[in-house]
Amino acid sequence: MSQFEPENWLICAIFSWFYGVVNTPTHPEQIRLLKVKEACALLGIGRTTLYHLIKANQINIVKMGPRAIRIPSQEVARITLEGGFKF
Repeated sequence: MSQFEPENWLICAIFSWFYGVVNTPTHPEQIRLLKVKEACALLGIGRTTLYHLIKANQINIVKMGPRAIRIPSQEVARITLEGGFKF
């Protein structure tokens, strides 16, 4: 398991506030899994672009059964801190 960096905590806290979550995540295990629509809204991109980035292995996902996927909020924070994507 990697170290939980303070700047990721801040981004996760902002996401938690945005979604009205009272308990701000303090450990990577407590980070919220976002639906595709929610991740798109936070990143400011469309679903097709998000799926292209997933296929290019630029975004890590969590599979929830045979069809459903979720994007960890920590992954969205990582992309935000890095300043975007490599197209």
